[in-house]
Amino acid sequence: MNRDAWFSKRQILARRVCITGCIMLAAAVFLLGGCGPSVKAYVVDMRYLYSGPPDEPYGQEKYTINVARFRDGRMTADKRTVGVVRAPWWDEAVPIVPKERTPAEIVTDGARAQLAKDGFSLSGPAPLWNQEPATLDKAWGRYVLGGTIEELYLDGKNDPPFCFYDASVRLTFVLGNTETGMVKRFTVEREGFSTPATLSEDSLERLISSVLSRVIAEGLSEDRVRQALRDISP
Repeated sequence: MNRDAWFSKRQILARRVCITGCIMLAAAVFLLGGCGPSVKAYVVDMRYLYSGPPDEPYGQEKYTINVARFRDGRMTADKRTVGVVRAPWWDEAVPIVPKERTPAEIVTDGARAQLAKDGFSLSGPAPLWNQEPATLDKAWGRYVLGGTIEELYLDGKNDPPFCFYDASVRLTFVLGNTETGMVKRFTVEREGFSTPATLSEDSLERLISSVLSRVIAEGLSEDRVRQALRDISP
C-alpha cells in the first residue's frame, strides 16, 4: 500500500468516526431535550373526577351540610406547588402547579361535589373554620364539614425515553355539629404509581387527579358521612 492510499483510508475512517459521533450527540440532545426543562413549571388541571348528578337518598334522613374551605397543612413554603419533575442532568427540579386554582380550593370543591353526588344538600356561604369544637357557630347551620390537606404530592422522575410518576395524597376530614359542639375526624391516605410514560402535563394531571379523587370519594363515602353525622347527633 502506497502512502497516499494509506492517508486516504485514514481520512475516510476519521470522517466516519466524526459522523457517528455527531449522530450520537444529536440523538442524545433529542432524547434529553424531549423531556428537558424547556418550561419553568408544569401546569396541570388537577380536579375531582367523580362528580355527577346527585343520588336520591331514598328512605334515609336528608342532611344539609355547610362545607368550610379546607386548610393546606402541608409543611412547604410554596402552598401552590403540588410536586416536581426531576432529571439527573437538570440543574434543578421543575415544579408542578395546578391550573388557576389553589390545592385548597380544588379539594374543597371536590368535597362539595362528592357530598352533592351522594344526595346531601349543601348550604353556604362557606365559613372559615379552624376545625376546633369551640369555634363552631350555629349561624353556619347544624352541620359543617372542614378538613386539612396533610399531604398532596406528585414526584416525576425523568428517565428518557420514559418518565415515572409517584403520587401521594392524605386528607383529614372533620364533621362538626354546631348544636352539640361535637366533631368527628377521619383521615384517608392513598398512593398511586404510573406505568412508564412520556413526560407531559396530561399524564401528570391524570395521575394526581385520580389519586386525589379516590381519597375524597373514600373519605366522604355516603356510609361514612351518614355514620359520622349520627355519631355527632346523639
